[in-house]
This record gives sequence, structure tokens and C-alpha cells, in this order.
Amino acid sequence: MKKLTTIVTAVLLLAFIGTTHAQSPNPLKADSRTVTMGVGFGVPYGVLGTNTDISFSDNFSSSMGLGTTILSGMAYNFGMRFFLAQPASTFRPRISAFYGVNSIIESGSFLIDEYESFEGITLGFGAEMMFGSSKANGLDFDIMYIATTGYDADELRSRGYEVSGGAKISLGYRHAF
Repeated sequence: MKKLTTIVTAVLLLAFIGTTHAQSPNPLKADSRTVTMGVGFGVPYGVLGTNTDISFSDNFSSSMGLGTTILSGMAYNFGMRFFLAQPASTFRPRISAFYGVNSIIESGSFLIDEYESFEGITLGFGAEMMFGSSKANGLDFDIMYIATTGYDADELRSRGYEVSGGAKISLGYRHAF
């Protein structure tokens, strides 16, 4: 619980910094995207589900995902994204940090498959590509790295589990409002 409190505090602090250090004192410009929503798969989408970004400035947004792991139930993720280009750009590279469900492990016996999900911190680098004249629709792509998770990989390997690496891919469709 202490780790979760620390992460929530860090996310709120980043949101505060993003709003107080905006590049202009005016409200978001007309070409800024205040809210974007998407569907896809990967950590930002709660494994398989939806994601919403709310911009605090031209380069910072909070991000929340809710979905399903299909195998072990509901999943969620929340975090921050820092964009390296302005909202009017077609191609916007970004850096992301999320906390939430980022791993699924098969824990069943020979005849009964059971799956367990684990939470942790996931870091990512990717891009948003918006197209069309209004740039209201687009695609997301991220390479996500699982920085921490709730299971002990060495313990699972010693018990005979195959534990894969910490890199994952995220892909989705996005619409800006």
C-alpha cells in the first residue's frame, strides 16, 4: 500500500507541474487536443480495452486504461505521458509511465488452467500518429518495459515456470475530442 501511495503522489505531482508550467497562460489553444480516447491492447489499455488521455498542457497528459486480461479478469492502468511534439503535429513521440496490471502468470495445475495478474510500474516509449485534415483520428504504438511487478521472477523460474522478458508492445486506435 505504501508503494501505491507513493506512485499516486508522484502522478499527482507530475500533473500539478504540468498544469503550472504550461507554455502559455491562456487556455489550451484550438489546435490542442484536450481529451483523446482509444481502444487497443497493451498496458495503457488495461491489457485489452479502452484508454483515455486528458491533457494538462501541450506536452503532458494523464492517462487511464480499463480493460480485461481475458484470462484473469479486469485490469487497469493509470499514469502520465510526456509528448515530445506539439498537439498539431501528425507524429508525436512520447514517453510514458504507468502503474497497474502488467503481468499475467499461469498458476494452474496440469488439468486446470488458472491465471493470476500482477501489478507494477511500466515505462514506455512510443508515438501517436494522428491523420486526416482535423487530425482527430489516429494510431498509438508503444514499446513498454515492465520496470516492476508483483511476482518474484527468480522464485517462479525455480518452480519451473517460464518467465519471459520485460518488454511488451501496445497498439491502439485513438480519437481526439
